Amino acid sequence: MIVQQWDFKVRVLHWIIAVTVAFQQLTSLAMSDPGTQYLFPYHQWVGVIAALATLVFWLHSYAEYDLPILFPWGRAGRDVIFEEALGLLRGKLPPSGKRIGLSSFVHGLGLLALSGCAFTGVVMFSMIPPGHQGPPDDAIAFTRYTLS
Repeated sequence: MIVQQWDFKVRVLHWIIAVTVAFQQLTSLAMSDPGTQYLFPYHQWVGVIAALATLVFWLHSYAEYDLPILFPWGRAGRDVIFEEALGLLRGKLPPSGKRIGLSSFVHGLGLLALSGCAFTGVVMFSMIPPGHQGPPDDAIAFTRYTLS
């Protein structure tokens, strides 16, 4: 069986997103007390890069017709996902590559979660006054009430 690999652009975008999101998670853990707020500007700007990379990933996926691979909502796609999930329980790994399946579906769900985080971060970034270390209370309230 010939496995169709993801193209170079998708691989580069995937690496950019993976590195920036890992940086975001690590810096958010390190910024838990007031003495570590020096990391906040780095967290902000790497977050902007992550949000832009996520937007470019969405646009590229739309242009290349990859969205049905990431979100296989049809009956045939659901059957493949269910079959591969059962195979995982039996210790059988599904094939890799650019195809409808469990791994692509999980990546699609991760893209949705990442998009929500990126949107929230961009909203908060746009509401922080220049030179300040954190969002004003209005930004937190705005984000909370917008998403609820």
